Amino acid sequence: MGGNKQDAVEQLQFIRDLRNAIYAEFKKGINPMTIPATLKLPKYENWAMYDQWLTMNTWRILMDEYMGPFPWRPDQGPRETK
Repeated sequence: MGGNKQDAVEQLQFIRDLRNAIYAEFKKGINPMTIPATLKLPKYENWAMYDQWLTMNTWRILMDEYMGPFPWRPDQGPRETK
């Protein structure tokens, strides 16, 4: 299964829209742990597997934004090699 440039553009826009929707919920003061169960993006509801994957996609973006990216580590500078 492949894709083309337009598919990549649309996926990137989906991620941006999802992130913006999550931040809109943050601004409302919604408990972040309830967002994945309630968030909807009607613009994408005709996408294949939308209903099956939206919650998981929301959890992933939510955790990156709320807790930081995984696996994140502070930059400790160059490492010596032996």
